[in-house]
Amino acid sequence: MVLELVAMGPSEIAKDFGPNYFREANNRGLNVSQYLERLDPTRRYKGEERNLDAFERLTEALGFIPSPIVGEGIRSSTYEEVTKDEVGRAWYAEFCSRVWRQAASWDPVREQTRSIFHSGDYTLNSAQKVYDDDLSLRSPRLEVEIPLDTVISGTRNIDGDAYRSVYITDSLTNDAYRLKRVGEGADIPATSLVTGEHYLRIHKFGRGIRYTYEQMRRQRLDRIGFLLSRMALMAEADKVALALDTMVLGDGNSNTAATVYAQTVLHPGSTAGTLTLQAWEAFKARFSPYIPRIVIGQEAAISQLKSLPLSTGNSIPFVMAAGGNPYGNLVPINPLAWTLRYGQVATSPALKLVTFDPSWAVEMVAEIGATISELEKYVSNQTWLLTMTETNGFATIDPLSVRILNINA
Repeated sequence: MVLELVAMGPSEIAKDFGPNYFREANNRGLNVSQYLERLDPTRRYKGEERNLDAFERLTEALGFIPSPIVGEGIRSSTYEEVTKDEVGRAWYAEFCSRVWRQAASWDPVREQTRSIFHSGDYTLNSAQKVYDDDLSLRSPRLEVEIPLDTVISGTRNIDGDAYRSVYITDSLTNDAYRLKRVGEGADIPATSLVTGEHYLRIHKFGRGIRYTYEQMRRQRLDRIGFLLSRMALMAEADKVALALDTMVLGDGNSNTAATVYAQTVLHPGSTAGTLTLQAWEAFKARFSPYIPRIVIGQEAAISQLKSLPLSTGNSIPFVMAAGGNPYGNLVPINPLAWTLRYGQVATSPALKLVTFDPSWAVEMVAEIGATISELEKYVSNQTWLLTMTETNGFATIDPLSVRILNINA
């Protein structure tokens, strides 16, 4: 049974913060930071206090310093300082989870995300936040090859390890979808929506940090945060690979794999293995009613796409002619000429261009509270292995929104 929440302040929470908060958050389908925000809502604060969320206010109440304040000569807290009791270990477990979530949600274009430490802090290892040791070992901000949120439609949280939904199985080329002329007194033709039950089994994925107390006791939180961020970005790259596999091969249900087009069929007379402009244009035309917005491939395939000549002869194609052409200009009215973003990743199929509309291709399915047992074990026993795990999978939404051009066929 889920009990009614009673409003609490940061000092009250700091007195008994521990595994019980993880269990209660899990029962409510929340992470610990979200649960703390329900107990200590930010909306009831004013002024500078409103710039902090509930976990950040708890951090201040406990006296922990997650990031150094260089201008004031204040160093971040050490692992030993924050894990000397169960309250601190519980705080540390959620601190690690927040670092993980922040790294996974970083936007490299806007170069920003919600601060998870204090509102005035800069991102770890940025130009504004200088480390006071081991500068030679630091690298610029790590970024995943392809951000996960650019290739999936969204994330659906579920309770349990199996997911069932309804997905589209119809054919848009079916004559039943067209408008028909209706004679006087005749029945209006109707189209039945064709769907299928969609079953997906999700699995646990994770990575742990194994260490000795001697190794960690003097490590400062900002350094630990850097290592966790690196792990999270590697995990995101693995998720992108799984999402691509789902687009290409399907999610295990029938009729969920993408349609593959051979280049030599789209452009008879072309040579397999060498992409042509005519084949690429014919391939894009196969997407209706979806719009090809993203194309992903290995280096060899993407390099061919980027190097496509505008013409195979000495003249400029009519469609590429600029103003002043005596025959007028050829301007497309359909959306196939819209900007197409491309990504290069080694886990994509060889010599194939996976092209899709990310709004309708796949979604990620994640289990709520999947890390609770590992975190509780760490908090209660102070083990020397902190694991960050997720239980998720990828489900096809509409396989018609994904098409593959096989350059080598």
